[in-house]
Amino acid sequence: MTRGLATMNWLAISKVMLCMMFMCTANAANNLDDNAVELSASAYIPPYVFKDGHHGIEIDIIKHALEKAQLGPLTLHFLSNRRAEAQLRQGKISGAINIPKESGLEGYYSEPLLYFENVAISLAEHNFSIEQFSDLHGKSILAFQNAKNYLGPDYTKAITKALSYDEVVNQYAQIDHLMKGWVDVIVLEKRIFQYYLHTFAMNQGQQTKPVTIHALWPPSPRHVVFTDSQLRERFNQGLAELKKTPRYKALLASAPSYAQRQSSK
Repeated sequence: MTRGLATMNWLAISKVMLCMMFMCTANAANNLDDNAVELSASAYIPPYVFKDGHHGIEIDIIKHALEKAQLGPLTLHFLSNRRAEAQLRQGKISGAINIPKESGLEGYYSEPLLYFENVAISLAEHNFSIEQFSDLHGKSILAFQNAKNYLGPDYTKAITKALSYDEVVNQYAQIDHLMKGWVDVIVLEKRIFQYYLHTFAMNQGQQTKPVTIHALWPPSPRHVVFTDSQLRERFNQGLAELKKTPRYKALLASAPSYAQRQSSK
């Protein structure tokens, strides 16, 4: 009888322990779900966001900021801006990147991750003085796709007096055309230029020609827009901590190293 009671007590204790273990596991899983962050991006833009959704200057800044805030893991979905806005409103994702405040999308915008710097670039050997938009008159220009829709009315007006003007999706082609002297000026974001310039140099197996960078536009901030204000605040705290570290400066300067990594794949 005593042995039977002992066996029953042991079984009861075992069940309680198993229940406690399952509860702890479930709570841990719920905590992970609570901390998980799902963001959308409209497109992959090397070196800021790569096609795999796991790498890039912006992605790495976000990951490090989330880590500082004890948030994550991060999942990235490639969605059109329209789909991203719909999913944000429905609460299906935590937030989105690269949607400007001017879009009118309601949400909680983070502090800037970084700043995009659109620039005009020419070969140094031409010794062009390009300090204002009118200095683009009479020059052959190759810009990124839809540049005239993003770069302001002064730019749009100036390019009407260009010798020639084209826009391309393939930004590597901009570097190729500039280095071969096929165009006078290319217009693109500065770190994107650094990334493709380094890629071009590796592909050609030689040094590229010196260039002059003409800063005609002010830097443009890039944010994450969140659906939840508390998540935004936690992210901002993590981002502020990251910005105090050497890691942040290294990430901002990492466009050439991303090109190196991509070429080795």
